Amino acid sequence: MPLNDITIRANNAPSTRQPTLFASLQASRQRRHKRRSAENSREDQTTKRVCVKSIDTDAAPSSKQPQITKSLLTPMSIRSALRRRQHMSVPPCNISTIHMLEGMASSAERAYHTPEAGGGRQLPLACRYSPNGDRLALVDEAGCVSMFDTSIAGPISPQNRWQAHAHAVFDAAWSYDGSMLVTAAADDTCRLWDAESGALKGEFRGHSKTVRAVDWRHMDGSCFASGARDGSVLFWDTRCNKARGDDTYSYRPVSTIAQAHAQGRRQGRRASMAAVSVTGLRHLRHDAHLVATVGAAAATVRLWDVRMAQSARSSAFAKPISESIAPQGRARGVASLALDPDGTRLYAPCNDGHVYVHNAAHLGEPVCQLGAPEFECRGFGSGAASSSCGRYLASGSATGAVVVWELDRVGANSSGRRAVLQGHIRDAGCVAWNPQRLQLASCADDGLLRLWDCDSAEAERGRSDVANRCRWGFATIH
Repeated sequence: MPLNDITIRANNAPSTRQPTLFASLQASRQRRHKRRSAENSREDQTTKRVCVKSIDTDAAPSSKQPQITKSLLTPMSIRSALRRRQHMSVPPCNISTIHMLEGMASSAERAYHTPEAGGGRQLPLACRYSPNGDRLALVDEAGCVSMFDTSIAGPISPQNRWQAHAHAVFDAAWSYDGSMLVTAAADDTCRLWDAESGALKGEFRGHSKTVRAVDWRHMDGSCFASGARDGSVLFWDTRCNKARGDDTYSYRPVSTIAQAHAQGRRQGRRASMAAVSVTGLRHLRHDAHLVATVGAAAATVRLWDVRMAQSARSSAFAKPISESIAPQGRARGVASLALDPDGTRLYAPCNDGHVYVHNAAHLGEPVCQLGAPEFECRGFGSGAASSSCGRYLASGSATGAVVVWELDRVGANSSGRRAVLQGHIRDAGCVAWNPQRLQLASCADDGLLRLWDCDSAEAERGRSDVANRCRWGFATIH
């Protein structure tokens, strides 16, 4: 064969060279782009049908609410609205849903009177739902823990009750899996319990005064923090710093923050400042090493990094990494601290009669403040709790009412509407939302624990029962 023919055939033959890395990445990027385009197209069609049906059936707009027309329902706006509704817990176009709470009621069967002891009724101090919402733990002034089954209807009574401390129990917290319960009491200790059997698992000693608040680290069944009237925040780990006792383990703190909310100027290791009680604390969700605390001296929130806390044997003072700006006027303390389900907002009920909303990711001036004529915060017994959807914030009031504000995306009460639950005759303290359904628990100084269920038919039946209406609790919308 002539050389020219061989050359021509070689030049016309298909190339066997391997593709370059750049060409492979470009082809992969093109395939991924085509796949995403197809998925977005299918999502737009499905989302449009779901959104139109939801807007037509979920809530009919009132005269004060904006009308929604089909001309606004473009695929992009529909998808964005549903994402805001799912992730930010806000209905499309800020449709008010406070009317749903008008059906909340608490019958006489759904109220529990704490037992009497020592010539008087032992007041309930805190109530906490388990992570799955099927159990409710109530701690009282007698040092007892009462466990209720909230998954059943009808009268409520404790399924289990045990003596946890010799003195009053001020707070309790569930582990993330619901298997354990830690209690904070006036005997300067915290104790760990098996939530099912009530068996003691361990005792935590390190505070010198009443322990006021306790909270587990997010998604961690070993580490928690406690705050007390001695002004310190102690951090505990059930895996270390323990010693075997006669009946159970005894634990020492792994690190500490001394005088977390003391007022004055710190001077290294030597500083004479009066201890300010730590009234509330919460582990943040976006960073497991961050803890927010509030105190009884000022309406400020301080943010701490656990890794910067001092060891239990050190006498040096730790410094907060961030602190909110206190409102203008006379300094007032904060009764408690609550974190919303998304972990983005902190709620601090203050003794000046407002609930201050803070951005959990960046402390500074409060984002907004919530108030109502029915809301009064006196002392440090009022608690706040955010619903699982993030749309409602409930707080106990010294007037005996439980005030529920409707929230928007930033945590403000932009609609100006609220629900007021009237069922207690003395100061309402701790409140808790069921994480799985629209149910609220409240306890007050009248010795009552009330469960508020959202059932319009049951509420109407209670309003028509003239003879026993005084034993019920009802909601009114303002």
